[in-house]
Amino acid sequence: MEEDLRTKAAPPRTFTNPDNMVEMIRRGNGFRDLASKQAVEHAIMAGRGNVDLLLTPEQYARLVG
Repeated sequence: MEEDLRTKAAPPRTFTNPDNMVEMIRRGNGFRDLASKQAVEHAIMAGRGNVDLLLTPEQYARLVG
Protein backbone atom coordinates (compact mmCIF):
# COMPACT_ATOMS: atom_id res chain seq x y z
CA MET A 1 0.00 0.00 0.00
CA GLU A 2 1.25 3.46 -0.83
CA GLU A 3 2.09 5.82 2.04
CA ASP A 4 -0.67 8.23 1.05
CA LEU A 5 -3.21 5.34 1.19
CA ARG A 6 -4.06 5.88 -2.49
CA THR A 7 -2.86 2.63 -3.99
CA LYS A 8 -4.39 2.01 -7.38
CA ALA A 9 -6.47 -1.11 -7.02
CA ALA A 10 -7.28 -1.66 -10.66
CA PRO A 11 -6.92 -0.05 -14.07
CA PRO A 12 -9.23 2.89 -14.78
CA ARG A 13 -12.74 1.89 -15.76
CA THR A 14 -15.28 3.62 -17.94
CA PHE A 15 -18.94 3.02 -17.22
CA THR A 16 -21.71 3.33 -19.78
CA ASN A 17 -24.36 3.05 -17.09
CA PRO A 18 -24.03 5.44 -14.13
CA ASP A 19 -26.03 3.07 -11.92
CA ASN A 20 -23.25 0.49 -12.18
CA MET A 21 -20.68 3.03 -11.02
CA VAL A 22 -22.87 4.16 -8.13
CA GLU A 23 -23.31 0.53 -7.05
CA MET A 24 -19.54 -0.07 -7.14
CA ILE A 25 -19.00 3.03 -5.00
CA ARG A 26 -21.69 1.92 -2.56
CA ARG A 27 -20.15 -1.54 -2.21
CA GLY A 28 -16.73 0.02 -1.57
CA ASN A 29 -18.10 2.26 1.20
CA GLY A 30 -17.34 5.30 -0.94
CA PHE A 31 -20.33 7.33 0.17
CA ARG A 32 -19.25 8.73 3.52
CA ASP A 33 -22.12 11.20 3.63
CA LEU A 34 -24.74 12.92 1.49
CA ALA A 35 -22.20 15.44 0.20
CA SER A 36 -19.97 12.69 -1.21
CA LYS A 37 -22.94 11.10 -2.99
CA GLN A 38 -23.93 14.47 -4.43
CA ALA A 39 -20.35 15.06 -5.59
CA VAL A 40 -20.41 11.75 -7.47
CA GLU A 41 -23.75 12.60 -9.06
CA HIS A 42 -22.37 15.98 -10.15
CA ALA A 43 -19.25 14.36 -11.62
CA ILE A 44 -21.39 11.85 -13.52
CA MET A 45 -23.50 14.65 -15.00
CA ALA A 46 -20.32 16.53 -15.97
CA GLY A 47 -18.83 13.37 -17.49
CA ARG A 48 -15.71 13.30 -15.37
CA GLY A 49 -14.33 12.40 -11.98
CA ASN A 50 -12.66 9.69 -10.00
CA VAL A 51 -13.60 7.55 -7.03
CA ASP A 52 -11.70 6.63 -3.90
CA LEU A 53 -12.91 3.44 -2.25
CA LEU A 54 -12.65 2.94 1.50
CA LEU A 55 -11.88 -0.75 1.79
CA THR A 56 -11.65 -2.80 4.92
CA PRO A 57 -8.44 -4.81 5.33
CA GLU A 58 -10.41 -7.91 4.32
CA GLN A 59 -11.77 -6.26 1.16
CA TYR A 60 -8.30 -5.01 0.22
CA ALA A 61 -6.79 -8.46 0.75
CA ARG A 62 -9.41 -10.04 -1.53
CA LEU A 63 -8.82 -7.34 -4.13
CA VAL A 64 -5.06 -7.82 -4.34
CA GLY A 65 -5.38 -11.60 -4.04
